[in-house]
Amino acid sequence: MGTFSEESWPQIKEKRLTRPILTRAVASEDDYYNYEFAPERWRYLAVKMRSPDGVHSLTGYCLRASELGVAMANLVG
Repeated sequence: MGTFSEESWPQIKEKRLTRPILTRAVASEDDYYNYEFAPERWRYLAVKMRSPDGVHSLTGYCLRASELGVAMANLVG
């Protein structure tokens, strides 16, 4: 199955990217909040992202009240 991403899933996980990149993923809202996100989980939207082949996954966070947070909540929630 052909998919496009600026970085491969193993590279994304290894580099722990903080800059925006274009990648293909299956996304859903998640309830996992780690480290610095746990104390203020009400402020953040957790998004579970899985690679199209289902082999890799990671959780991303964005501020719920931000433009991105509202857009993501509409897409995954």
